[in-house]
Amino acid sequence: MCGKTLSSKSALMLHERTHSGEKPFECACGKSFASKEYLGHHSNIHTGSKPYKCKQCGRGFSLRNSLNQHMKTHTGNWMRCLLLWLFD
Repeated sequence: MCGKTLSSKSALMLHERTHSGEKPFECACGKSFASKEYLGHHSNIHTGSKPYKCKQCGRGFSLRNSLNQHMKTHTGNWMRCLLLWLFD
């Protein structure tokens, strides 16, 4: 399709879903995902689990993307926040 090389068959299958739009893993809320892993991350929203913590202020988030967006709120310090989270 796009010529991208991946390291495993499972990674290739997941990547192919980005082209086909296939999302076989469905949550009870009706939202669908390309992998079990993505569905698992999404389920944090329903369970209230907040495994992604900001090292700068301690605020927790259900989704990694939400933490990434939050880190930008630490004006001038969002990169420090990201580095602390990645390397601590």
